[in-house]
Formats: sequence, structure tokens, C-alpha cells
Amino acid sequence: MSQIDQQHILHWGLSHKSTPLNLRERFVVDPSCFLEKTCRLLHKHDLLELLIFQTCHRFEMFFIPKARKYNNLGPHLVQDLIHHDHHDLSDCCQSFQGRDAVDYLFRVVASLDSMLIGETQVTSQFKKAVVLADQAQTLGPVLRRLSDIALRTAKEIRHQTDLSKGKVSLAHCALDLAKTIYQDISSCHVGIIGAGTMASQCFDYAITQGAREVSVFNRHQERASVLVRSHDQANPYSLHQLLPSLPDLDILISCAQADHYFISKRDGEDVLGLRRAAGKQYFFICDMALPRSIDPKLSQVSEVYLFDVDDIKSSQDIGYQ
Repeated sequence: MSQIDQQHILHWGLSHKSTPLNLRERFVVDPSCFLEKTCRLLHKHDLLELLIFQTCHRFEMFFIPKARKYNNLGPHLVQDLIHHDHHDLSDCCQSFQGRDAVDYLFRVVASLDSMLIGETQVTSQFKKAVVLADQAQTLGPVLRRLSDIALRTAKEIRHQTDLSKGKVSLAHCALDLAKTIYQDISSCHVGIIGAGTMASQCFDYAITQGAREVSVFNRHQERASVLVRSHDQANPYSLHQLLPSLPDLDILISCAQADHYFISKRDGEDVLGLRRAAGKQYFFICDMALPRSIDPKLSQVSEVYLFDVDDIKSSQDIGYQ
């Protein structure tokens, strides 16, 4: 990639390093209208190329404007895309240009800037972002080539270093965090909301850790059925069966996005008596979704231990010290 190509690449974004969860969760574009919105953004702001990358840790935009004179374009792009006033973001957003933008993209894709250094999911998430940009026809020759090089570089880093050795996924960390409440989860009934990549990782780890029973709840029960097949201690359920199942669960991990909370504070209060009657003393819940899918006020309910993705990072930092 030539220096001329690089110098016109711009970046704007925010991440877990400087942006709190309650603000990051506002920066999630609905998948059902993502292609339409990004395509419209490209044409409205006269961009040559646009690549948007969003996870539960970050929201990043890489773009190339047609005009070589631009004035703080990133905040205006995000305001049109998210409908969020950019003036309250000055303390938590970051932007790069040219070579700095390229270097930052390489660090992100290689998981050197991740919440958990070396976690593998960020690379697959970036691949999906590239596919979406291609489908939206916002990916041009410069960002396409840059993405290919970044992915190849990330692969080389994993093969030539010890970066990816050990358990470096949020799924593993969430269940390990549960062990601070239940030292041995072999006697626990684990519930998982979702059937995507992260939910699958949680499921596999719960099985290998010997969980007594694993229940998977999903909007489409057939997808949950695919996830649990060939495991006798696992059962698939629809989301409608989640609340009635709460009294029997010891651990619940949510990996699914929603436009509402799957469990409210009132729901937690309602099942408290039933849980006590069933001999359940504690309820560990980890909300790994963005936006959050479990009411944060549920942490106020007695005997409920509620954690989110930032809590996982904090627990890992304490563990490393």
C-alpha cells in the first residue's frame, strides 16, 4: 500500500479503554438496517470508502473522503449514523489519520488492543465487518487491501508468538468468574442466552467444565437445538421459557442482543422466593451483550451477583496483579 493511499485514511472510534459501558451500548447499529445506513452515510458525506467495525468493546469507523479538505468529519458521521450528539464524546473518543490509522487498525485486528489481549473473536468479528461493508458496497480498493493485509498480519502474529496461548476468550472468563461464587460448577445448572459464536464458546466451556446441566435459550429454538445436540446434560429452549426456568438456574450468561431486557429487576424479585424454596442460595448472572440485555438494577436484588463485560476485564486485571 503506497504512502499516498495511506495518508487519506481517516479513523474515528471509541473503545473500552476510554468509554464506559453505558455510553458504548448506545453505539450499536441495528443489524436489520446496517447495510442501508452505511450506504446512505457513504453518499451523504461524499466518502470514497467506509468500513465500520463494532463489537461489545468498541465502535470504529475507517473512511476515505473524496475531498482532501475535511474538518472533524468523524463526529458528524457518527451523529448521522447513531443519532447521538457528538459534543459529549470529546473525552472518550479517539481519531487517527494516515499511517497512525493504519497502525491502529492492525493493532485492533491482531487483538493487541482488545479487552483481553490475544482473544480470537475480534479477528472473526472484523472479517464479518469486511463482508458487511462489501455487501453495502462501501468497501473500495484501499480499505479492502488494508483489511486483507491486517488479517494476514494477525494470522502471522498468532503463529509466530505465544499471543493466543491459554484461555483468552470472554466466554472462558465469564465462567471462570462464576467460580468465585461456585468453586466447582459440576453441581451447577448453567443457562446460556443466545446461539451465536460467543454463546457456543460458553456452551463448550460449560460442558468441558462438567456442568451438571446446561440450558440454552434462543429466539429460535431450533438453533439452540443444533448447539446442544449430542450432549445428554443439555437442553434447548425458546426465550419464552427463560423466566419460568430462573428458579432452577445457578449460573446465567447472556450473549444475545435485544431491544429490551430479558430479565428485569422485578423478574428477579419475583423468583427470589421460588429460588429459596428450591434451595438456591446465590444466582450468578453475566451480561455479555451490547446493548445490555439484563436490567442493571437486578444487581440490587438480594443474592443476585450481576456482572457485565467491563466487570470481566476488571476481574482479569486483578488476577494478573
